[in-house]
Amino acid sequence: MAIVYRTSGPWGPGIAEDLSAEQVDGNFHGLDLRVTEFEDNPPEAVSIANVTSTGSTFTVHLSDGSAIGPLLLPVAAFNARGSWAAETLYTRNDVVTHDNAAYVVRQQHTSGSTFDPNLVISGGPVYQLLVSRPQGMLWRGIYATATAYAYYDVIRVLGSGVWLVKIPHTTGAAEVFDPAKEIESAPVYEALMIEPAPYVALGPEIDSAISEIDAAWSGTYVRVVYSDGAVSVYVPAFGGTFPVGGEIHVRQVTALGQIVFLEDTDVTLNGVAGYSLASRGQGAVVTLKYLGDDQWDVWGELLAI
Repeated sequence: MAIVYRTSGPWGPGIAEDLSAEQVDGNFHGLDLRVTEFEDNPPEAVSIANVTSTGSTFTVHLSDGSAIGPLLLPVAAFNARGSWAAETLYTRNDVVTHDNAAYVVRQQHTSGSTFDPNLVISGGPVYQLLVSRPQGMLWRGIYATATAYAYYDVIRVLGSGVWLVKIPHTTGAAEVFDPAKEIESAPVYEALMIEPAPYVALGPEIDSAISEIDAAWSGTYVRVVYSDGAVSVYVPAFGGTFPVGGEIHVRQVTALGQIVFLEDTDVTLNGVAGYSLASRGQGAVVTLKYLGDDQWDVWGELLAI
């Protein structure tokens, strides 16, 4: 039933005179019928039918057949900070060691003069115990080749986690960390904390002898597939165009030559002592992390000098 209007406007033409009693009642009756129909037969709300996940993403499927996603799953990244220190700023997910135990930081704070594992701020705990070990546990920092490790040494393996040495041994000059390593059928390492793998998007493939890093490579996994020799990867000066903290992971796919990282003018690449700024060989992965002001840290499977 159409509504009868007195005046003309966006609603349509009017009759240019006062409405009769029958027309007024008819308008109210028509509106009443429509509201009653809506109340008696409300439209079905769109709800969540199910949620699926694939790798590092998840998708929300709705009852009307549509979907939201894929969305990136949040991943906690742990940061090994070594022995707890006084008057030091710690942030959430930092991991510290103290008195033969390892703790994860739950709240950002600046430490006091003494360590208190039961410290509470704003009603919540500051530290959470990860593992406690017998007397003699020693934090040794980042896993290294050609290094002697003793009982209860604790090491961090980048991209893997924090590990406890169960059997004394010396790593080889080019030995890649193997969490399943055994000596006389006994495991050498025990996992104390496994780092969740952050989502890394697949970046470009390099199939030429010379290439230059692009700002769009931040947070990507780049494969070097050039097979006719060494590859030179130039790191240009970005100024403020590359995100601070951004990382690039570069893998050498082929067997011939190395990936050589070259710094442009005003760029500094901070490598690892005893190693060149080149990949070790086929299968090696090298990580570059941007620190700002055209400063980069470079680590991974580098070629020994």
